[in-house]
Amino acid sequence: MNELLNKFFNTNLLKRSLFISFLMIAIIILVGGGAITYSRLETNGKVRVNPTIAFYFVGVESQTKTMRLESIVPRTEPYLYYFNISNYDETTQKKANVNLTYRVEFITTTNLQLDYELYEYGDNTHTNLITNSNITQDENGVYYKHMSTGIVKNLTYDNRTTHSFVLSVRLPETYKNYPDELAGVLELIEVKVDSEQMVGVNHA
Repeated sequence: MNELLNKFFNTNLLKRSLFISFLMIAIIILVGGGAITYSRLETNGKVRVNPTIAFYFVGVESQTKTMRLESIVPRTEPYLYYFNISNYDETTQKKANVNLTYRVEFITTTNLQLDYELYEYGDNTHTNLITNSNITQDENGVYYKHMSTGIVKNLTYDNRTTHSFVLSVRLPETYKNYPDELAGVLELIEVKVDSEQMVGVNHA
């Protein structure tokens, strides 16, 4: 009888030990898997800056590029458009040999009453860089919205530098009451960047 009881308790003890071991392994796998998933999300978040447009300045010049905003619907979350400004050209590998400063301006159509905000990518304060905004009318009676940042950014020639920005565009949810007005509406955003040589700085 004692041998049977010993075998019974030993068997159950072994089963409990195996169960605890499997449970610990499962917890480790789940925690590890969660960490891997979070790591991937974090990595994807960091490399998400696939710019809608990109500017490459290897000298003093003015560049203008256009973004098309299509199929925008009213919602709480803004639409985000990324763009980069660099002092080297990724295609030609040419780099500016002078220190540059630049300013960013926007000209948009006014088919919809869109709200715009501009942030520097990675700025946790989410400071809106757009400081001035006004509406103008051309000779054909078409209205345009002009927005400027009022800031001057620097690109020094001794480093390959890229500044990344996020343009936040939001269509107010009040437009949900007027769905017919949104059908086929297209907005254009012209991004203009003017670069200048920093005064009093020698080139390489």
